[in-house]
Amino acid sequence: MRRDVLKVAAVCASLLMPAASAFAQTGSPCLNGRVALVNAQRILASIPAYVQAEGLLAKELEAYKTELAKQQGAFDSARVAYSEKAALLTASQKAAEVKKLQDQNGNLQTRAADLDAKVSQRQAELLQPIQMRVQEVLDGTRAELNCAIIFDVSAGTGIASADKSLDLTDRVIDRLKAADPAAKVPAKPPTGGGIKPPGGGGGGELLPATPPTQP
Repeated sequence: MRRDVLKVAAVCASLLMPAASAFAQTGSPCLNGRVALVNAQRILASIPAYVQAEGLLAKELEAYKTELAKQQGAFDSARVAYSEKAALLTASQKAAEVKKLQDQNGNLQTRAADLDAKVSQRQAELLQPIQMRVQEVLDGTRAELNCAIIFDVSAGTGIASADKSLDLTDRVIDRLKAADPAAKVPAKPPTGGGIKPPGGGGGGELLPATPPTQP
C-alpha cells in the first residue's frame, strides 16, 4: 500500500513539474484557471497622450455647452416676451411671432446636432487610436500568457475580491511605455461634426428640449 501511495505521488509530481516550470519562466498568472485581470482605466490614465486628449476634449465640450446655453437663453427670453404680449396681438401677428420662435428653436436644435457630431468626431480622432493600441497589447499579452479571458475590473464586472497575482495591469502599462512614446495630440479641432442635440438621442446632451410655443 505504501509503495502504491508513493508511486501515485511521484506521478502527480511529474505532471505538475512542467506547469510549475512554465510559470517560473513566464510569470504567467493564467496557467491556473486561464483567467487574469486588468484595470483598463488605470492603463489609459498611465498614457500621457490619452490624458492630454481627454483634457482637450473636456475644454472643447465646455465651450460648446457655453455656446448652446447662450442660444437657449436667447430663445427662452423670446418665448417669455411673446407670452407677455400674446393677448394684445392679432391672429396674424401671433402666427408670425410663433413662426419666429419655431425657426429660432429649429436653429438651436440644428446647432446642437452639429456640435454633437463634432464631439463624436473628436473622440474618434483622439481617443480611439489609443484605445485600439491598448486592445492590441491586451490581446497580445493574453495570447502570450495562454489566458482564456482577461476581465476589466474597472468595467463593473462584479468582481469583489481577487488574487493580486492575477492582475496584469502593470505588465500592460510597462509594455505600452516601452513600445509607445507619448504621442502628440492635435490641438486644432477638425472640420465637421459631436454634442447631443437638446432632447435628442446620444450621450452628450447639453440642454433640455424646448418645444415651439403655440399661439
